[in-house]
Amino acid sequence: MDGKEIQINGKDYQCDKLMCAIECSKAHECYSFSHDVKTNRCVLYDDVITTGVYDASSKWRYYTSPDRPKIPVLCPTDYHEESDMCFIIYPEFGLGLEYSRLYCQQNDADLVIIDSERKQQTINSYLTQGTSYLIGLYSSRYSSVFEWVDDLTYVNYTNWAPNEPSNMQSADQRCAIIEYYSFHGQFKWGSYECNTVDAIICEVTGFAPSVTNA
Repeated sequence: MDGKEIQINGKDYQCDKLMCAIECSKAHECYSFSHDVKTNRCVLYDDVITTGVYDASSKWRYYTSPDRPKIPVLCPTDYHEESDMCFIIYPEFGLGLEYSRLYCQQNDADLVIIDSERKQQTINSYLTQGTSYLIGLYSSRYSSVFEWVDDLTYVNYTNWAPNEPSNMQSADQRCAIIEYYSFHGQFKWGSYECNTVDAIICEVTGFAPSVTNA
């Protein structure tokens, strides 16, 4: 990982992920942090690290401080650039949540987080009826709580179809999937097993619209 590990006031933090984010936001020189959920150890960094990256060998997950301005990142030429969004739709063939995320992360992206109606409508204009699309919202096994894959964004906006999410507290991991509901004439979210989709939507993390491709 890029970025130098820093210790603010000589402290090695032992706290949960939320407090780790708060400590980073309070420290002027902190732009990223990593958190180990097993030990609750928090490490701060003086450079930006792609949000949500998971290091399987060390069991650490890395985040960009939510209170820091985004470092400009170019939107790749094969992605869709709309306002402050940069995303692409890939055929997925039932890879499941983790492998889908890894597929996105090959291009400094992650499964898309849809946190507003404006963002939903922008994405809808690129979707096709009859195709199901995996987004970055999921619930763990035996849980009825859905959360975004970055573990930081609150689920304040939803676009569930009627009677969704279904099969809550299932033995299987559940994912939010966008589908076209002909009865309502709209794209809505449904909850299904994570490997039962046709495509995935990846969004570039850290994208800043002030930087454009030449």
